[in-house]
Amino acid sequence: MVINDYPASGGPETPATSVASKRAPPPSPGVIVSKRSRLNTPPVVATQAAAPARIVSLRDCETEQVIDNKTVSRIDVVGWCVDMFEYKKLNCGSLFTDRFDKDYLSTDLHRSEWGKLLRLREKGVATQCCVNDTVMRRAKKPGKRTHGMYEACDRCVKTNRLCARLVETDGVIKLAFFPLPGLYLEDAQMYSMDYWVI
Repeated sequence: MVINDYPASGGPETPATSVASKRAPPPSPGVIVSKRSRLNTPPVVATQAAAPARIVSLRDCETEQVIDNKTVSRIDVVGWCVDMFEYKKLNCGSLFTDRFDKDYLSTDLHRSEWGKLLRLREKGVATQCCVNDTVMRRAKKPGKRTHGMYEACDRCVKTNRLCARLVETDGVIKLAFFPLPGLYLEDAQMYSMDYWVI
């Protein structure tokens, strides 16, 4: 492009000055050219609002629930009744839920392990690991039981935690709580915490 036929410093004998175009040179073959977005248009960013963390509690066991974005089927909660030698349905009132939630569902990792235990309930029945073994220790084998099968395991007694494990009764898998060994019970009743924890 010729700007001046006669630059000020010289006359007609001075050659014309060429100025490079302000446009970028054409791309070489094989180069991909992408279009630019308009400067005055803000970029669109896809966002997804995170759902608030849901509190997981023992009281939710008897309804279908979601733990770690996975559906967990309902499960009945029972307790071993020493006097009657059978499982009795337990009311998951504040007596059990507050203690259980504090003992086993107070961290994200524990809630995740709890959800896994409830989803893989057949495996839980087969291993006979209590919730303390599974959720707190992530153990694959049950803890020692000095006393009977229908009493709290040694580790739960020692750590003052509720002893519960998955059992199959009447062809249905249930979450069963086990009382303290007989030597700790004295006159404790089934619906008092000293029947379950020291």
